[in-house]
Amino acid sequence: MVAVSNLLGLRTLQSCAGHVNEQGYQHAAPWVDFVVDDAVLSRVAALLDTFHAEGEPSDDVRLLLEKQRLSNGGGYVALERTRQHLAEGLLTRREVDLLRGRLADRQAEMQRFVHFLRRQLQPTSQQNGPTTGRSL
Repeated sequence: MVAVSNLLGLRTLQSCAGHVNEQGYQHAAPWVDFVVDDAVLSRVAALLDTFHAEGEPSDDVRLLLEKQRLSNGGGYVALERTRQHLAEGLLTRREVDLLRGRLADRQAEMQRFVHFLRRQLQPTSQQNGPTTGRSL
């Protein structure tokens, strides 16, 4: 995610693939922080809108841009609440296992966005398929 973002001129600050552990470290969703720059954030938002036009995932998996952070899992407040519940031991083993499954779905959606961004790097002719090289 970071490499393709930077290739597109969308400078990043930090990122995480997401984690689930009983100590409550990190959030159960992947995230990327972009530089706080109106042009960069506007472009990320526009790309995200185009990406979402290709298909709407469930709310839990849907990527959101909150301030400079791109993430899913319902946003920062929801992720932080879950992280605190993990740290305090308030989730059952079954709930932790379900959370791991949701993390995998969230990571898959981020990868789908990475593939979308990679397509933005390809010349238009490659996006539309091979050409024969003959003029009509």
